[in-house]
Amino acid sequence: MKTTTEEQALETARKLGERAGANAAEWEIQHLWGGRATREEKETAQSVLQRLEDGDPILYDSFSLPNLSGEWAGDPTPHDLFQKCKGYEYFPEIMEHQEMLDELCTEWETAVSDSFFSTLEKSARDFLANS
Repeated sequence: MKTTTEEQALETARKLGERAGANAAEWEIQHLWGGRATREEKETAQSVLQRLEDGDPILYDSFSLPNLSGEWAGDPTPHDLFQKCKGYEYFPEIMEHQEMLDELCTEWETAVSDSFFSTLEKSARDFLANS
């Protein structure tokens, strides 16, 4: 059974992941159909919706979602996430809580993916309804 503090940390990770996923989707949307409505943009939005409905794995692999690699400046790492969610600042303290770190990372990554694709789907539907 999780403690209230652990549940709060997981909720924080989920919210951070949702925000990261939605922000990433908004950037992708600008490239897909965020400009002036044209035939190509409509076809792209229709294709994305169809592929989402079909569960097409290629669609899911075709986007670069935020991750915890810290590869680019400003990108989060597991250490950063743990620090934001639990408040521990030093690596040895974090390593004492490896199981919680893994759970926070999983929660964040799941929220990123869910938020990214739901934002993408909503935008495609809105775009098609208004074009």
